[in-house]
Amino acid sequence: MNTVKPISATTLVLFGCAAAVAVAGLGCWLASPSEPLDFDVWLRAEQADVGWIQGLPPVYSKLLPGGGNPEPENCQPRLWPSIRRISNQYHPGAAYEMRSTPRPDGSGLQATYDANGNLLRDGLAAGSADRASPGSGWNPFLLLAHNNRDVIPFVRAAQLDGNAVHPTLFYRDLDAPILVVGEHLRAYSKVRPVFGPVREVQPGTCAAAVH
Repeated sequence: MNTVKPISATTLVLFGCAAAVAVAGLGCWLASPSEPLDFDVWLRAEQADVGWIQGLPPVYSKLLPGGGNPEPENCQPRLWPSIRRISNQYHPGAAYEMRSTPRPDGSGLQATYDANGNLLRDGLAAGSADRASPGSGWNPFLLLAHNNRDVIPFVRAAQLDGNAVHPTLFYRDLDAPILVVGEHLRAYSKVRPVFGPVREVQPGTCAAAVH
């Protein structure tokens, strides 16, 4: 029987914690070097703080042909400034990803699309709400905060559900597919929902105009 190794606290997580506090005043969940993240403690804290989900921006129902950005460039402000191709175990089947501009509290929304540019609305392939959004660029502090608040709990939930998965360097991907979606991943999805109350808008519409 294979043993699923727990996620241990690392320098990465420590920097992520510091970034979460410095960037958005967010709390942190750190395990000691010999202990994994306590998912139940994390979950209870998140269940007590879900108000931030209500203000997430509308999401585009489809990309432009060829994977183009559906948000017009003249929109002010632009809530979905960029799009990128993805291929990973976190969102199997997703070909494109958009992330909304982080709000003042650090939160944001991830939307994923299939190879034809159609919005993915459910399952692991779909995007989700981020308590600490990494944004659409490569700001290392935002990425580390995102890992700490959103990614590490997701990986831990997958492990607790019996999936023999482990993160690759900097949590960029998983080393194996998620085969079981059990009670922990379902609990995670309730505090990091795919869209929650978010509305969908058509390509060519300024999301900010209906937000």
